[in-house]
Amino acid sequence: MALPRGFSEADAKEMYAGLRDLGDDFFCPLVGGDIGTWDGRLAISLTILATPGPGGAVLRSGTRVGDAICVTGSLGAAWQTERHLTFAPRVAERLILAQYGLHYMIDVSDGLAIDLGHVCEASGVGADVQAPVVPIHPNALSRPGRRRGLRTAVYAATGPGRAAACRPAAGRCARDGNRHDRRRHRANASPGRRAAARASGQRLAARNLMMNEETFTTSSPAGTAELGRTLAGRLRAGDCVALTGDLGAGKTALVRGIAQGLGLADDRMVSSPTYVLVQEYPATVPVYHLDLYRMASPEAEIGELGLEEMLADGVVLIEWAERAEAALPRPRWRISIDITSRRGRRFLLSRAE
Repeated sequence: MALPRGFSEADAKEMYAGLRDLGDDFFCPLVGGDIGTWDGRLAISLTILATPGPGGAVLRSGTRVGDAICVTGSLGAAWQTERHLTFAPRVAERLILAQYGLHYMIDVSDGLAIDLGHVCEASGVGADVQAPVVPIHPNALSRPGRRRGLRTAVYAATGPGRAAACRPAAGRCARDGNRHDRRRHRANASPGRRAAARASGQRLAARNLMMNEETFTTSSPAGTAELGRTLAGRLRAGDCVALTGDLGAGKTALVRGIAQGLGLADDRMVSSPTYVLVQEYPATVPVYHLDLYRMASPEAEIGELGLEEMLADGVVLIEWAERAEAALPRPRWRISIDITSRRGRRFLLSRAE
C-alpha cells in the first residue's frame, strides 16, 4: 500500500481495520504487507490466496446439457447505483450450493448474458434463458419498466446485491432456463417471441434480445480500439456506420480499431478528419472516415462528398452523424457513445435491417 504524503495515521489504521473486518467475515486473515509513502495518489495492491473446498473447485467448463441456470440474487443497474461497490461476495452461498454436486459456477460481474456466454464457450453448450423469470433488481425496474429493466439486468454489469434468492431457508435458486446442446444462447422475451444471440467469450459483446441493439462497455481507449476490431468482423463494403457522442467520447479511437480490424497496417494514419472532412485508409476493405462537426450546413453539403462512390467499394464511418441525420444514406449501423466515467464508455449499437 502506497500512501500519499500527508495521509494521516488515523486514516491508515481505519483502512487496515476495514480490510481486517472484511477478511474476518470470510475466515480470511490479513497477513503481512508493505506500506510506504509517495507523491502520488493512494495505491493499493491486494492478493487473495485460496484453496478449493471439499470436492474441489467447481469450474465454468463442467456444464452439461440439461443443467439449470440459477442465480443467487436480483440483477441489473448495479453500476448506475454503485451497488457494485457494496455487494457481499457469495462465499457462504457457494459453500452451501457446492454440497449438492453442482456442475458449473461463475460470478455474475459483467452481466448475465456475458458471463453466461463464458460458460457456454468453456463448456461447448448453449443456453435458453426464460426472460420473464429473470429476477430483476428494483433499481433496474425503475429505469423504467420491466423491458428496460430486463435489458439492464441481462446486459449491464451487475454485481450481485446483498439480498440473495438462494438461502438455506428458501432451499432453492431462481431458475432462469435450461441449456441446449448448441453453441448459442437465446432468451424467450415473451410468450411466442424468441430472439437468438451468439455466446461470446469476450466481456465486450452482449446482444439485446428484445430489441435489435447491442450494448458494450470499455474502460480505456485501448479497450475502445479493441471493441472496434471486434466490430470490424461484422462490416463489409457498402456498410455505413453513424457515430454519435460528445466530444472526447472515443469516436476516433473506435474508428482506429475498426480500421485495424479491416486490415489497415498503420493505425497512425487514423485521426479525426475535422478539418479535411474525409480521410481514406487503405485497408483490405477501404475505410472512409468522415467528420461533420465543422460543416456549416451538413445536410446540404454531405451530398457533395460522394458517399455513393465510397459505399460502392468500402465502409463509411461518420462522426457527428446526428448533424445530417435526414441526409445520410440509411445507416446499416448506428453507434451511440455515452461517457460513464473519466475512462469508461458505454456503446449502444443498433442495426438497420
